[in-house]
Formats: sequence, C-alpha cells, structure tokens
Amino acid sequence: MRRAARLGNGWHPLGSNLSFPLGRPEQLAAAIKRLASQTEREGRDPGGIDVVFRVQSYPLTQSGSAETSPAGERVPVSGDAGQVAADIRQYEEMGVTHLVVDFGGVASSALSDPSQVMQRMEDMATLVWPRV
Repeated sequence: MRRAARLGNGWHPLGSNLSFPLGRPEQLAAAIKRLASQTEREGRDPGGIDVVFRVQSYPLTQSGSAETSPAGERVPVSGDAGQVAADIRQYEEMGVTHLVVDFGGVASSALSDPSQVMQRMEDMATLVWPRV
C-alpha cells in the first residue's frame, strides 16, 4: 500500500492475505480509505490510483439463498442476480475501479467442467450485469 501511495497508479490487494484481511466489504472500504490518506500524505491525488479487487463467483441462486462464511454471513458476490449486482455496485461506491471476477477458482470437482464456468460467465453477462 505504501508503494502504491508513493509511486503507483494502481493497487491490487489480495483479499486472502490473512495478515491483512479484506474479505468483507467493510474491511476493503477501510483499506481504501487508508490508501487515500497515505496517497495524500505523499502529496498525490488519491483519484489517480485505480483499485483492482478480485472476487470469487458462485452459481447464481433463484431464491436469494447464498454462500455463507463460517461466521454465517453471506459471502459477497453470491446469491441471486440482484444480490450480486448490489455487491458490485457497493464495490464501485467504495472506490473499486476494476473488479476481477474469478469464475472457476472455487476448489471443487464441480468446476472441473468448463461448461459450468462458461455458464457462470453467461449468467454474469445476461442476468447480473444489466442490473449493475
């Protein structure tokens, strides 16, 4: 984050870094605010730094059910098309300029079938994106 504030034009944090957790949107929002503060201390405009964040894609549901964390919270970018679109808008509002969607990164044998990954991509394009 210090290097991005001082020298960079982009910041791509790793949400899975256990020593710097960003898995929940509020954690990422707080980190983006810290980045902006550090950038201003460096005499730079925080608006000149893109924020790139990677999220996991889950199969869309019809009923609003979603993936849950071990704490029982809904996992971002899971659920029905409306929930996923709302999550994407939330990331944008907090300052994420580029969202990288991993359509096949869940470690499961169910995703060994490329047609399932393609279906997730198509669902994102046709069901989610129009709502964003």
